[in-house]
Formats: sequence, structure tokens, C-alpha cells
Amino acid sequence: MLTHFIEACSKIDGLTLFGPTDLTKRVAVVSFLIEDIDSHEVAVILDEHYQIAVRAGLHCALSYIKQWGPLIRD
Repeated sequence: MLTHFIEACSKIDGLTLFGPTDLTKRVAVVSFLIEDIDSHEVAVILDEHYQIAVRAGLHCALSYIKQWGPLIRD
């Protein structure tokens, strides 16, 4: 399932996957960013249209992630 998901994501313009590309070095958790779409909007679409449960946003890592600059919207 992870292989299929990663292959499908690689075909979506504006989608960036984070983490190793070698599947033997991954777990079945995928972090991604879709350009110009709010993470909460993506979460609602995945839930309502595809019954895929995700966690959206920065959660408890905000202080750490703010160092990345323009990716963060307060």
C-alpha cells in the first residue's frame, strides 16, 4: 500500500514527499506538502472523499518547524 501511495503521489504536480525514497528505510507514515493548499483543506478532502484519516498541521513541532521560514503560515 505504501509503494502504491508513493508512486501515485509522485504523479501529482506540486506535491512534495518528505523522507527517504528507499522503502526499506521508511515506515508506513508519510509526510507531504501540497503547494498552495492549506493542510487542513487537504485533510478534509482526504477524509470526506476517500475515507483516509490524516493529521494536518504542525502539532507540537511548531517551534522547531518555524526555522524553515516561508513554509509556515501563522
